[in-house]
Amino acid sequence: MAGRTFPSFLRVRRLERPLRENLAAPFTFPLSLLLLLALSGCGSSNSISLSTISVTVSPSTKSVQISTTAGFTASVQDDPANKGVTWTLSGSGCSGSTCGTLTVITSTSVTYNAPAAVPNPASVTLTATSITDPSKSASAAITLTTTPPLVSVSISPTSAAVQVSTTANFTATVQNDSANQGVTWTLSGSGCSGTACGMLSNKTASSVTYTAPAAVPTPPAVTLTAISVSDPSESADAAVTVTAAPQITLNGVTLFILNMQSGIAQPISPTNGNLLIVSYIGGPGDNLVGVSDNKGNTYVSTGQHGTSSDGGECFIFYAANATPGVTSITFTTATNGNFDDANVYDVSGAASAPLDVAVSIDNQDETDFGSISGPSITATTAGGIIVANVGIESNTITDSEAPWTFDPQDQDNGWAHVLNSSSGTFDPVWTTNQSETPGGVGHWVGIAAAFKAN
Repeated sequence: MAGRTFPSFLRVRRLERPLRENLAAPFTFPLSLLLLLALSGCGSSNSISLSTISVTVSPSTKSVQISTTAGFTASVQDDPANKGVTWTLSGSGCSGSTCGTLTVITSTSVTYNAPAAVPNPASVTLTATSITDPSKSASAAITLTTTPPLVSVSISPTSAAVQVSTTANFTATVQNDSANQGVTWTLSGSGCSGTACGMLSNKTASSVTYTAPAAVPTPPAVTLTAISVSDPSESADAAVTVTAAPQITLNGVTLFILNMQSGIAQPISPTNGNLLIVSYIGGPGDNLVGVSDNKGNTYVSTGQHGTSSDGGECFIFYAANATPGVTSITFTTATNGNFDDANVYDVSGAASAPLDVAVSIDNQDETDFGSISGPSITATTAGGIIVANVGIESNTITDSEAPWTFDPQDQDNGWAHVLNSSSGTFDPVWTTNQSETPGGVGHWVGIAAAFKAN
């Protein structure tokens, strides 16, 4: 074979194969090396772990009426690729479109379209599965219904006894109110209308404040109604009973003529009440400075003093939380004058801190004739007693107009009281014996005090 020659094309091909084999070898090693390096880096601290991914679906439960839609959203925590979810439907009593369909599908939300008929059982599961880690998913339990859930209204409390001129709060809850519109409020009563039933204030879609009227209606029953805004056919009632205020009881009124009697104990029939009120009128300058009794009760002034150089001095003292059984009472005055008188009111059912308000007027000069009015007083509570007196210069007080009761009197002066069944302003009107002009009634002075029931 030596020395044998070959065609040139054969010589080239024999040389070409070793060259190709030699050229391929260098590229095989670097590529393998790169793959090994990449794989070895997967174990480093910069690796991506899928174990912490978690999926939630909202809402997790939902009642959906047939042939309607409901929206759902998914949230994927610790998803490094931020790929979101895929959505699927399933049900033990349905398959395919009989479970419903999904539209407007995104990686974070979907719209569920309920089927036209309720499957049996009427439950469908909507599942959101992580794209990054398909082993992680969450589901929403869908219950299919033939009709929307019925709206229902409840009210709390369902009944209440509310004293006249006081308030009570009520709340309403509306179930299955998809629009969350709450309620409107109304008042009614078979024995009242308008404000005679009371008033509503601080009205919201879920609460209201009821204020009872100043007088008890007949019958005393008022109905507070909460009406659903979404479905006005649904409502709830609270039965309100309007009650009278606790009423003070006046056991008796005793007149004391105190001419020159300062510091001398005066007998009185045994008292029964827990409040003793002393309504005093003295001559000009003869102030009442103290009251005491045989039971050791403490008497204090109302803090008001009506005075006139001609009409005299008007005071009201009282003993709160009085011990009953008082049989003697002592009045101490500034000058021990000849024109001093007092009425003592024996009262039961008074509050432990009974004084509500007191007022006085000074140096009145009535140039007209006939009646005089005052002092005007506003009681803030119902069920108490208001005591008033006026001292007059020369003419005589002969009576007081209703609702005031005219009490025993001495000389020209006047005393009166009213048991106030409601709060409000009370203005005593006093009739006099001055019926002709000129001259008028003349100078006068007065005081009034309101006391509260327990």
